Amino acid sequence: MKGRTMEIAGQKVHLQIDDRGSFRVNVGNRTFGYQWNKRGEAFRAFLRDIFLNDPVYLYEKTHDQSLSNRVDVEKTIRNMKREIIRFRKIGGLYSCPREISPTEARFLWDDLELMEKTTDMCSAEDFEFFYYHELNEEERRKVFDDESFFSGSIVVYRQDEEARWFCEEAAPELARLPWDVENGKGTRR
Repeated sequence: MKGRTMEIAGQKVHLQIDDRGSFRVNVGNRTFGYQWNKRGEAFRAFLRDIFLNDPVYLYEKTHDQSLSNRVDVEKTIRNMKREIIRFRKIGGLYSCPREISPTEARFLWDDLELMEKTTDMCSAEDFEFFYYHELNEEERRKVFDDESFFSGSIVVYRQDEEARWFCEEAAPELARLPWDVENGKGTRR
């Protein structure tokens, strides 16, 4: 595999392209890569186009999938607390069928704060266990809809931030460089 090392935004980045349809990029202690069924110059053109124009597709192919199922507890609980406040305000303004009392809201809030102090990130399964088994069901259902809770906008899932940086920042820079490499020095055809 041919390779080229450069610095992008203060990070040392090493790009290797195999004309048989694969690439690998080393950034710090992480390696990003993927293999497609394209070969030679067609592959290079395809890869350059993805690097420049499709960071979402590139992210889907290169991110650490073990991070995809992780809940950002801090951001999720912040969203949940906003919902508690919103339902307290609605209950004060209108006759709301799901009105939550100040005491119920306080108990729910305290449970959320306890969870927030316990961890900053957990699996979706662990958070689901907490949601269904640690929060009081009667209080919880006055604020949250169990059917849409995990698919709505309240739960925030963690992203692979290093892969996101690679796809959004480094890849477009790499695409602008010559990719023909001999003995570690960039050459143009």
